[in-house]
Amino acid sequence: MTKPWEFSLVQGLLGAFNNHSTAQMLSTTATSCVDRSVHSANIDEIHNVPMNVIHRPIPPVLDENKVKSIMETLESEKTSDNVPPIDVLWIKGSKGGNYFYSFGGCHRFEAYKRLNRDTIKAKLVNSTLSDLYTYMGSSTPKNLVQVLVWPKTNTDNNVQKHPKLYRTHQLKVAYIFCLHRPPEEFCF
Repeated sequence: MTKPWEFSLVQGLLGAFNNHSTAQMLSTTATSCVDRSVHSANIDEIHNVPMNVIHRPIPPVLDENKVKSIMETLESEKTSDNVPPIDVLWIKGSKGGNYFYSFGGCHRFEAYKRLNRDTIKAKLVNSTLSDLYTYMGSSTPKNLVQVLVWPKTNTDNNVQKHPKLYRTHQLKVAYIFCLHRPPEEFCF
């Protein structure tokens, strides 16, 4: 079974807002009676989700002692299962792709990150843009679409032959993500 985060294209978030009003977005939620909370949906299945596919749009405020405590717990084989999974909203893009958002579990996420773990234990909550609106308000993107980022590797002949084109592509991706400059992390 293919996991939703296993994809061939690098996924991106396009913050291009279209003419959907807040009322239109919320009407989807009002007409849907599907439980979208991990607690109300009784989700038991835990996945090891790659850390690099999870969007965390809200900067964390961390208690350093709590992060260190979780790191110690994760490092021990006897106690690592005591750390509960984080909750991740799984949204299917309007024009393709899977998008993963997490708002809670900031101490757990940071502990996994500092331990250089590739994956994190998570419960996936099947969600919509309307659900995302609950967390992000007017900052919610109206469309989620795939963005192909040209990979940067030493063996990639296209980058070697056309470095200016590659750099232009980087700048376009940075613009889409509303960044001041393209960070090297986008060079997947």
